[in-house]
This record gives sequence, C-alpha cells and structure tokens, in this order.
Amino acid sequence: MQKAAPRYQPMETYPLRHWRGELSLATSFFVNGVLVGAVLLLLFAGTEPFWSARPGAWSGLALFVALWLSVPVVLTWQLVGIWRAAARHAARGGRRFWAVGARTTAVAGLVFSALLLLASGVVQVIEHVHGVAEVMNFRPAAMWHARAWNKIVLVGDIGPGMAEELEALLAAAPGVSAIELNSEGGHVATAFEIQKLIHARGLDTQVRHDCISACTLVFLGGWDRLVDGRARIGFHQSAAPGLKRGMTDAINDGIVRRVIAMGVAPDFARRAYLSPLDEILFPTLPELVAAGVATDIVHGRFGAAGLTEDTGPAAVEAALKAQPAFAILARAEPDRFGALVTAFSRALQDGMPEEQLEELLHDPFEAAMPAYLPYLPDDGLVSEGELQLRRLGALADRDSDACARYARTWHLPPEIAALLPRDLLAARQDIAASAMAASLDGGRPRQPAPPQDGTAAGGWPADCRDAERLLRDLLDRPPEEAGPLLLALLGG
Repeated sequence: MQKAAPRYQPMETYPLRHWRGELSLATSFFVNGVLVGAVLLLLFAGTEPFWSARPGAWSGLALFVALWLSVPVVLTWQLVGIWRAAARHAARGGRRFWAVGARTTAVAGLVFSALLLLASGVVQVIEHVHGVAEVMNFRPAAMWHARAWNKIVLVGDIGPGMAEELEALLAAAPGVSAIELNSEGGHVATAFEIQKLIHARGLDTQVRHDCISACTLVFLGGWDRLVDGRARIGFHQSAAPGLKRGMTDAINDGIVRRVIAMGVAPDFARRAYLSPLDEILFPTLPELVAAGVATDIVHGRFGAAGLTEDTGPAAVEAALKAQPAFAILARAEPDRFGALVTAFSRALQDGMPEEQLEELLHDPFEAAMPAYLPYLPDDGLVSEGELQLRRLGALADRDSDACARYARTWHLPPEIAALLPRDLLAARQDIAASAMAASLDGGRPRQPAPPQDGTAAGGWPADCRDAERLLRDLLDRPPEEAGPLLLALLGG
C-alpha cells in the first residue's frame, strides 16, 4: 500500500527554504532581507525605552544582549539565503544583473551591520554591564525621623522606591518641617519624585555635609534651602548606561530647563548640570545663594531651625514639650527636664554644633532608662532588646572593645555614643518615654526572671559577638518568656 505524501507545511519550512535558497530571489531579498531587517530595527526602537530607562537593571541588560545577539544570527540567515537564491536565479530564467546586485547589496549590508555591532552594540553592552555592577555596589539610603529636630534625615544613595518610603515616613510624622540630605547622588528619576514630594509638602531642605549629583535635585525641592558653612554641593551632568549621546544630551537639557523653572539662574544651571561627569563642580556657598540654589548659609544651627527660632529657656521648654517623648520626660523626671532645658538653651545661644546638641537631648533618656525598664511590658522589653541588638551590631562593626564594654554594663558613655548612628540613639527616646508613661499611669515595676541557662547578667559573655548571639536567642522566644529574661539581662 502506497503511503500518502506528507502535507506541505509552508510556515514550518519557510526559514529552512530561505536558508537553502529555494525561494525566489525577490522574496529572499525584499521580504527576508529588507522587510525582516526593518522589523529588527523596529524591535530595537520599540524596546529602547525599556532597557534605557532601567540603567543597571538585569532585565534591561538581558533584553539588550538578546537583541544584539540576534543580529549576527539574523544577518547570517539573510545573507546565506540571498546568496543561494541568487545562484539559482539565472537557472530559473532570471537576469544575472539582479543576482549580482542582490549579492553585492547583501554583503555590503552584512559588513555595515558588523561594523555597527562592534562600534555600538559591544560598547553599549559593556556600559550596561558596568551599570549592573554599580547597582550591585549601590548603597541604599537610610531614612529616619529625627524627632527632636522635627525632620527626616536621608543618608546614602538615592534609588527606586525611596519616594514611597519617604511618603510613608511623612504620613507617620505629619509635623515634620524639613529634610536633611547627605548623599552622593543616585537615580535622577527618583530624585525628581522626591523633589516633587518635598515641594508639595512645603518642607525645607538642609545639607550639613555632602549633597552631590542627583541629590542636588532633591535639595532644590525645599522651600527654604539651608546649607551648613562646611557643606559641599556638587554638580555634574547626568548619564545612564547604554544611552546614546543624543539621548543623554536631551536628558541633561531637560534637567537644565526644569532647574531654571525652579528659579535657579540660567547661566549657573547650564554650567552645573552640563559639567562633565568626571569633573564635579563644587561652587562656593555664596555662589549657591546668588544663583538661587540655596536660600541661606547656617553654621551648625539646623537643629534650632527645626525646633525653635527663640533660644530662650521658655521657648525651648515649650518647643520640647510639644514633642510627646519630652512632654513625658517633663512629668516623670522634672529635675532632669529642667536641667535639659537650661543646658540646651545655653548651647543654642553658644552656637553648639547639632551633633553635640543631639547628645544633650539623648542623655536624659539614657540616664533614666535603667530605673524605668521594669515598667515595660513584655513587648516593650522585646523592643528594648531589639534596639540593644542593633546597637551591638553597629558597635561590633566599628570597635569590638567598645562593644564588649557596652554589653557588660549597658551604660552609654560619650565615647561609645559617638560610634553609634543617630537613629540608634534617637530610638531610645520612644522606648524610655513608654516606660515612663507606664509608671505615671500607676504601673508597678516587674521582677526579673531568676537566672537560668546562663542568661543572668552575671553569666553574660564578655565577647561582643557571643553577646549578640545570646540576645538573638532570647528574642526568638515568645514575648512572655523573653520579657522577664531580657529584664534580668538589660537591667542587671
């Protein structure tokens, strides 16, 4: 019995028929050469917004590399098919002129595309790889609410998602009046988002140390823009991996127009945001004021600007009592609070730097905490334990001996406090205020758990890392079990 001939599947064999030269020269050249080439160009143009808008993103890099790798494959398929179709063209009755012309054009197109791939594609892939490396080394900014100063502090690189994080912080602290910046830059798009949020909320911006590159765009969002006399504000043009020069120029021209619209002097805006990448422009502070970038130069007085303009004791007392933690301190420890008001007022009048002013504000809570620790409930003691674990980690990274001393006594002398990030100092205020509030509400102090499993204060390891492990083990326990043990450790 004779087998039926297989059905012809043109779409399944079309690429192979082109490769073998079985298609007509016109189809091979105009459809598979010209038309397919045009489609490939459209793919590059259509996907460019995706990979160029994600500098350093793995997804953008993968798409970009895949597109460029497809170029030699498609070109080889096109050339071989056209070449073979041209060889059969005369046998099919076609003119030799068209066969030679098709081959010549195909070879010229291959040479041109190969040069383009080497001159542009390889360079742009390398730039994208560098962008990914930069993202891997990205140091995301930390943001926290400095309650004593009624402001948000931002330290580190500006990256995606930070506008949403800042918005959440502002929602939780509606009374914030300023944003302090200490950043060497980051993503321009995110910087503009944060700038818009700051301006819409009517907030001021402050720079005490460095604000460079994209950070300057955030700084311009403030209504009052204050710079410390020691601050540095640095400018240069924007760039993104994989972007062509023309696109980069268009982006920088757009930045300049937006900055000018904010009130910055046009000549300064062009000089600042068109400055070469490897030549950061650091204008003098008076230049920044004259150009409309900064509104004023201050000297270690950001804290006063965010708290009160009147440095007299009565004004300082009223400003501090407006903060919930200090209001509780005034009721629970009136002598400590009175001493704080006197010292803080005098320090403001003497122009004490903000770092030292903050130490004055933290000291009363640190000093009072041991007496009020027994008033904390289990969840409060867990919060205290978590804070101490974070402090141990920060100290261990900087000074293991200081960490061990702190773990043995939980006493925070100035030399150890200077090693801690400011957010780990400020966090003690809320916990201490909560314990003080419990005592004011008639709470009774708790008794610590009896020593067991080496968790009593006397059994506390001298080594800092061992102390971290033990504290972490306690925090893994249920609050009702961890609370009494933490009280024994931290209040011992």
